[in-house]
Formats: sequence, C-alpha cells, structure tokens
Amino acid sequence: MARELDEQVHHDRIVRLLRRRLYNYPTDQHPNYLSYQNHPMKTKAIRSPAGHDSYPDIVVYWPRTDQVVQVAEVETESTVNEEEAKEWREFSQLGADFVLYVPSGCGAAAKKMCADFKVTELYEYWHDSGRLFLKRLG
Repeated sequence: MARELDEQVHHDRIVRLLRRRLYNYPTDQHPNYLSYQNHPMKTKAIRSPAGHDSYPDIVVYWPRTDQVVQVAEVETESTVNEEEAKEWREFSQLGADFVLYVPSGCGAAAKKMCADFKVTELYEYWHDSGRLFLKRLG
C-alpha cells in the first residue's frame, strides 16, 4: 500500500531516528554487526521464505556468518492493516528477531493482526518536538 507523501516523509524520519538511536551498528558491544536502512533508498535485500527479495525498513546483519540478526519494520497509521500483516508474517519467518513499530494508538490492532506468528518486540511510537518516544507492548 502506498503512503501519502507527508506520511512517507514521517515514516522515513522515524526509520532514520530509530536507526541512529537503536540500530547504529557496529558498536563496542557488537563490533561485527552492520545495519542497513532501506528507506528512502533500498540498500539491503533479504531473501524471503517465499523466495523473493524483501526490504525491511532496518536490517541488522552479521557479515562474518552471512546471517540476518534482526529486522525492524516501521508502520504508519495507514499501514497498520491486514495487507501489511502478510509482510510481517514473512519477516517473522526469517530466523531473525523481528521488531515492529506502530504509531501510538495502533498497538492493539497490530497485536491482534500478528497473534498467530512471532513478533520479538512490538512498540508504539510517537514523535514530538524532534524527539522519538517508544512504549514496549510485547
């Protein structure tokens, strides 16, 4: 589902903030991890269980073992829906941790949509005055 331009800009801002704040690899604790951001440009494809390339918003990768360690997906109000939940299911089957970020107020709906597959962590987010806030739901 395509987002409206202002919503896409908001999405890309949240992805960028999350990457800087939580997925800024390599780090001292994880010197061998690399992270990739697939918005606004696709930089790291992952082969899905269905056999096609997928581009989660954030990919954490361990090049030494050619292993995807974690994927993170950011949704906006218009993309917390059953169509996107099909993609979440694919991400949950990659053998890596799957973290889902949804806008504040969308957590219950997202939790219901992914009840029959594994989401490692689910967060609601909100953005105010340049700051990103997260609330862990599961």
